[in-house]
Amino acid sequence: MRIVYFILTTALLSLSGNVFSAMDHSSMAGMESSSQNAQTWNTTGVIKSWSPTSVSIAHRPVAQLNWPAMTMSFELDGYQGKPFTPGQQIHFTFRQTESGYALVSASAQ
Repeated sequence: MRIVYFILTTALLSLSGNVFSAMDHSSMAGMESSSQNAQTWNTTGVIKSWSPTSVSIAHRPVAQLNWPAMTMSFELDGYQGKPFTPGQQIHFTFRQTESGYALVSASAQ
């Protein structure tokens, strides 16, 4: 009896998992995928370079991501703020994208 129960339970869980994963979740109200709803992180850093499409920042550690201090590039896709010049210290917010990370907002320190 236990074997039959196990087989039926496993089959039902497998079936329900496949049905759920095959659903198109993008049409569910309140669950649309949007860069505005994406998780963001904050830190401070120094501008190393600024181009029309990206910015290089030497930033402090980001504890929430387990990142040490480092220099990295951030995309400017969707960034609405003003550009900064190399050497400026900023406080900034960024988000993850499909291809890396993007600057969301920045302000001079």
